[in-house]
Amino acid sequence: MQFVPMPPLSPDELLTTTRTVRRRLDLTRPVPMELVRECLEIALQAPSGSNRQGWHFVLVTDPMLRAEIGLLYQRAVRAYLDSESSAGRLFADDPARSAAQRRVAESVAWLGDRMGQVPVLLLPCLRLPGGGELAAGNQAGLWGSLLPAVWSYMLAARARGLGTAWTTLHLVYEAEVAELLGLPEEVRQAALIPTAWYTGEGFRPAIRQPLDEVLHVDRWRSPSIGAAACPRPLALRPGSAHRCRPLMTEQPPLHVEPPAVAAERPVGTQHPVARHEERYRVAGAGRGGGAYGRRPPGEPGERRVRDRLARLDVAQHLPRVRQERAVRALLDRHRVDRGQVTVEVGTDGRGDRSQVGAVP
Repeated sequence: MQFVPMPPLSPDELLTTTRTVRRRLDLTRPVPMELVRECLEIALQAPSGSNRQGWHFVLVTDPMLRAEIGLLYQRAVRAYLDSESSAGRLFADDPARSAAQRRVAESVAWLGDRMGQVPVLLLPCLRLPGGGELAAGNQAGLWGSLLPAVWSYMLAARARGLGTAWTTLHLVYEAEVAELLGLPEEVRQAALIPTAWYTGEGFRPAIRQPLDEVLHVDRWRSPSIGAAACPRPLALRPGSAHRCRPLMTEQPPLHVEPPAVAAERPVGTQHPVARHEERYRVAGAGRGGGAYGRRPPGEPGERRVRDRLARLDVAQHLPRVRQERAVRALLDRHRVDRGQVTVEVGTDGRGDRSQVGAVP
């Protein structure tokens, strides 16, 4: 059977326009098996934990079997739509989003009444040791060895003009579906993916939450704070030369006491660290790491600061640090005040003394 190839999509177009298709599935047009096999060949290139490749894919094209699965899915959909977790009941206090959710619920109901009429039903499965019993606790690693392959199948289908939908409501009747299809006891189902040609011209990217509402850098933050306002002061890059830098523009900068002032201070004493408007960052690159940045007026040059900090051998220690408390313990050995981190540097060859500090 010949089919008309789709115009090529860019990677970004493919990833942002592969939508869950329900109402626009063409229930009357047959889908060539060779086309579905192409999509599954691509799916097999997805990652699999330990390269185990325990996935299996059950394609259902027999009209009687599809109708039986459709009845079970319809029963599960009706129970779902009556539940409090139904898509149509979410975000009721947000008029704009609530309207979108109601459309989703209507679309779910439409497919629920027609799942058995979709030309191809795909059930991705995992074959498990131990009789198919799921282990207690986190199962991300288990299903993470199958779900990327399913998504690859859906992307490949979209690139070939096919529509798909990610559905899992049939799992309420997983045992009944397994008996209907003759699945062994050790085989567990992950989803039910209806596959058909779609009607209409194409798809657009969906409306999603702003990235800053769901992005968390280095640690969890309240969405009201946002990524740009995090007070996280220091960052380590494990396995590489130490990098200790303020992450946000609001962070207090590194402060350097002028040599002329430091020279008048007895060796080994603390001092109130002067503040500057310019930003510095502390870094250790290899064995000769140091502090560098834009030079504030009247302050010592970055090369002198870098040379002095290098004498502390900071770069030899910090690459092995993996936790913040270990960083603080290390800096304690270089005179840490609770409100600020100060590193004392002794006399150099020119008789200067200086101290380098950064707010932790």
